Amino acid sequence: MLVEKKIFKKIKVGFLIVGHTHDHVDQMFSRFSVALRGKKAFTMPQMQQVTQEAYVPSPVFEVLEETWDFKTIVQSRPSPVLPLHDVTFNQQFKITLGGDNWPRLWTKKFSTDETWEPIGGVRHLVLIPDVIYDITAAPLVAFKSHSRTRRARPGTSQHDHIHHIGNIKDLASGQMVAVLAEDNKSFWISKVIDIKSTTIDGEPNEVEIQWFATESTDPYVGKYYPEKKRDSGRGRATLFRQTLNFPDIRILAFDFSLTTTSRLRKATVSQIRTQLSRLEQEVAVECGVDNANSPEDDDAGPQQQDS
Repeated sequence: MLVEKKIFKKIKVGFLIVGHTHDHVDQMFSRFSVALRGKKAFTMPQMQQVTQEAYVPSPVFEVLEETWDFKTIVQSRPSPVLPLHDVTFNQQFKITLGGDNWPRLWTKKFSTDETWEPIGGVRHLVLIPDVIYDITAAPLVAFKSHSRTRRARPGTSQHDHIHHIGNIKDLASGQMVAVLAEDNKSFWISKVIDIKSTTIDGEPNEVEIQWFATESTDPYVGKYYPEKKRDSGRGRATLFRQTLNFPDIRILAFDFSLTTTSRLRKATVSQIRTQLSRLEQEVAVECGVDNANSPEDDDAGPQQQDS
């Protein structure tokens, strides 16, 4: 909207990747965190005093009493913006006017990548709602929650809400993967041990995985453990590893983690169910096309139809 209103010609947003080099802002907020461990701050003035004493040069504060309620606008119907897709791994975003004189969005994974994708950009803003001229102040929120909160880390339920199909090029060793079972009705859980080869496009080709198994009749709620197999003879059981051709299998979800009790998280279950549902829809569409193209047999009796 800022680009459409000609406030800015171009907007770029960049996010630091996981494991990034620490910057001055990290040092400053770490000092705030250390100071707040030893001092209580229940009000904004108290918070301001503690943080100003914790860092040199002393931070300058400007308190905003209210902000515009853009959330209500975005959630209005019809929504002025379309949802984003396939940008889970991207760190760089650019918004500027496209050839149709509407703001368009381009993304790329790293700042060092040369090209922005897709060609022509994506039209994310689809209309300017009338309510923008009658915008209200956003509701106030609590200064600080009384519950303990931690920054979401990979492998936690807070982090795993981003379960996705995503870009399979980002598959890495150590990641959990859910794949479609051969019967097209269920799934198997595995863990990537090594990516042995990739395609010309950079996608995994041959991947060594470790299978996980569950004794539960319901794979969505059962406990998972590394599956073992016994070699011929009386040898000890070894971990069941296998090399798969990834282009030949259906990936339902990857880069997720099990709970502390070795079960699938709710977000993972939701992702798998969604992908299986999509697969069923695809099969139904294909069957519908096949039935529509097949000639009808007027002479077929009831027994032939039932069979």
